Amino acid sequence: MENMVVRCGQEVSELLDRPEEAGIEETVEIMSGFSRDGEEASNINKLQARRAVMSRMLVKSLQAGDVMFERVSPVVYLTARVVVLAGNGPQGRKLAEMALWRVGAVDMIDSGGSC
Repeated sequence: MENMVVRCGQEVSELLDRPEEAGIEETVEIMSGFSRDGEEASNINKLQARRAVMSRMLVKSLQAGDVMFERVSPVVYLTARVVVLAGNGPQGRKLAEMALWRVGAVDMIDSGGSC
């Protein structure tokens, strides 16, 4: 399961690196591809319903006013500022970890020592 989540995250990240191609529909397509591993094409209605739910949840979570957006957005902004101002050395890493810990996202920092 963890490998599947990592692969999904990598593919979504690669998609977001190409902003002209990155949209809600494309993101949901990648995510739904991982969720349907092992399911037969005969469950097409179920897959379409799942994609619709994913799409609605993603759109809602990206809107200002959403509780998670309101909580996570400032922390991500603060972490980016920390990395820019303090660098990605040990001190910058420690500060970034402290900021991301508030929203349970410490694992977003590369284990290789860089942010």
